[in-house]
Amino acid sequence: MRPGREQRLGSLMRRLAAQFLNREVADKLIITVNRAEVIDRGQRAKIYVTVFPDEAERAGWRELKRLRWPLQQFLQKQIPLKRVPFFSLVIDEEEKLRRNRAVEL
Repeated sequence: MRPGREQRLGSLMRRLAAQFLNREVADKLIITVNRAEVIDRGQRAKIYVTVFPDEAERAGWRELKRLRWPLQQFLQKQIPLKRVPFFSLVIDEEEKLRRNRAVEL
């Protein structure tokens, strides 16, 4: 897969995952999708998320694990490709560090 195509697919996956999670997540949590990286020539992807508030990260992670398969099915329906990349959800540690540094200032 060409790099430009991987970036467009990652952007589309990020937008669709955010739309899905916004609709499906419980009211007490805020889960944001920060970015999505398509790797291994379009075979796999990583979707980076952040859970707010920080104290609810464990509950947010359980919710993400529960919604992983429905999200995969949603992406397969929405993305016009023969094979949608197998993805993993990852807590965005870089964003957490950036957010904590901003609070300290």
